[in-house]
Amino acid sequence: ALPNDFTWLEKMQAAKQAGFDYIEISIDESDERLARLDWSDEQIEEIRSYMKETGIIIPSMCLSGHRRFPFGSKNKEIRDKAFEIMEKGIILAQKLGVRVIQLATYDVYYEESDEETKALFLEGMKKSVVVSKRQTGQVEVDIPAIPDWEGFDKLCQFLINEYSAAIVSSVDGPGVRKCILHVKGQSIELRYEEPYGNS
Repeated sequence: ALPNDFTWLEKMQAAKQAGFDYIEISIDESDERLARLDWSDEQIEEIRSYMKETGIIIPSMCLSGHRRFPFGSKNKEIRDKAFEIMEKGIILAQKLGVRVIQLATYDVYYEESDEETKALFLEGMKKSVVVSKRQTGQVEVDIPAIPDWEGFDKLCQFLINEYSAAIVSSVDGPGVRKCILHVKGQSIELRYEEPYGNS
């Protein structure tokens, strides 16, 4: 991670000097980073100009703000905020040229998980797929280790059942699971990595 007090130009220059050709943008649960979702076109264009100047690109976004505002919350206001974050994240990614959005698919994080929160989460993901199909690029879904929920398999089957997704390639190993699906021209990658095995 680069120092928070660096400007975006300084971050890109530091990455370049360290031998990298890209950086990742983080949209975590803090107010400071959630505010990035509301950048003006002028602010976005300024960052794009730094990308051209330094040769550093931003190919991926870690969108972890849903830890604080999860799709699976029983509070409708929180669920509405989750969808707003998802929609704004996809739009920002498209404007910055981000190809991959990483999501941590907890149904809830600070609340107790149950069948209702899991069902609400899947409904939120369904709405997110609809939004992502209106934009360009790829959405990557990172599957966390949830002891009582095989989230990876459920998400794969959900996309197949609801959207006629076609599996293009898959890996099913003892510590890594990966599946790339195509849904009406949209590429979606599901991946699970856990040193102790599959979820």
